[in-house]
Amino acid sequence: MLKSRLARIAASFLFCSVPSISPAATLLVNGSGQLTGATGVDVGGLLYDVSFAQCTVNGSGFTIACTPFFHTASDATAAAQALLGQVFIDGPDGQFDSNPGATLFCSGLISCAMAVPYSSAIDSQAAFNTASSDSVSYMPWVYSGSQFTVPLNVAIFTRSVPEPASWALMLLGFAAIGASARRRGRAPLPAVC
Repeated sequence: MLKSRLARIAASFLFCSVPSISPAATLLVNGSGQLTGATGVDVGGLLYDVSFAQCTVNGSGFTIACTPFFHTASDATAAAQALLGQVFIDGPDGQFDSNPGATLFCSGLISCAMAVPYSSAIDSQAAFNTASSDSVSYMPWVYSGSQFTVPLNVAIFTRSVPEPASWALMLLGFAAIGASARRRGRAPLPAVC
């Protein structure tokens, strides 16, 4: 009896469409009011933390601190779109879309480019945040065999780890389901004549 109940509960989670609620990214702003990154950025249904850095390319590719997290152009494009739609936004923390210069490493008041690398040698998609319009485009790290001599703005993505409170809530829910099932006990077996 208990097994069949658990099987029905599992089936309802597997086969019913439950709307996913994506939490909003939390912007990270330093004491000077500059946007330095964000936590909980949703890229294709997975949550990431992002921080901004300046990186250079040496002969073998990126410096260690800026090693790409993504490995395909489509994943890097999705991450760059997430930057534009979830991080470079105007809100209570600041006017980062209207004033892109308020982003760390972006000195210009009208535009900011943040690269999202996806290969270890030359490839990157860039989120161009401008006061007039935003876009994502390909931005090579190495052009005609020569290297950039100035550091480039890079968005460093890392996978978010669920907070302890989320794990505790999930475990509490499992415990409540188990206690409920135990309290009900087993139904008596039908008599066989």
